[in-house]
Amino acid sequence: MTTDARGLVPLPRSGPATTAAPATTTGTRFRLHRAGIQNVWQYDTQEFSFGDGRLLLRGKNGAGKSKALEMLLPYLLDGDSRALDATGTGRTTLAWLMLDGFEQTNRLGYLWVEFRGTTDDGSHRFLTLGVAIRASKSTQKALPTFFVTSLRVGEDLHLVEGGSRCRSTGSRRLSAPTTRPSGRSGTAPE
Repeated sequence: MTTDARGLVPLPRSGPATTAAPATTTGTRFRLHRAGIQNVWQYDTQEFSFGDGRLLLRGKNGAGKSKALEMLLPYLLDGDSRALDATGTGRTTLAWLMLDGFEQTNRLGYLWVEFRGTTDDGSHRFLTLGVAIRASKSTQKALPTFFVTSLRVGEDLHLVEGGSRCRSTGSRRLSAPTTRPSGRSGTAPE
C-alpha cells in the first residue's frame, strides 16, 4: 500500500487471525470494513481499508492520524461534533475543518464508514454511515446531513460525478441516480 501526501499508511491486519474462519458467535455481526474522507480538512480523497475490523495508521507527528480518526469515529456513530476534538479544548469544529485554509466561497465534503456483515448463508451485507458537510465562508457555518444506506461508496453510491466533486446547489437533493447491474442505484446528497 502507498502513503498519501501526509505519510499516512493504512495497514490491514495480517497473519493467521485474518485467514481463520470467523467464530460462529460473531460471524453475522457487522465489522468495520472501509472508511473514507473526501474534501474535508486537508484531505482531498482518502479511503481506509480495515483488516478484520481493525485499522493501524502510521505516520509522522502532525500527519493527521488522530484527526482522521476523530472525524470518522465516534463522530459518525453519534453525530456529536464535540467528538471532533479528542483534546477536549473544543477548538475543532466542523466549520474549522471545512473552511480553514480553503479559498473558495462554498465547500462540500463527505465522511463515511462502511460496515460488512455476513449472513447465515455466507453472503455479505453492507451498511454505510455517512455525512455530507456543506460549508460557507460567508456564514462561517458548516451544516451536516447524515445518511445511512446499504449502498456502497464507489460501488453503488457515488460522491463524485465525472471525476469532480458533487457541487452544492443550495437545497438538499439527490442527483440523477446511476443504475448498476445489481439493480441498486443512488448518489450522495448534494
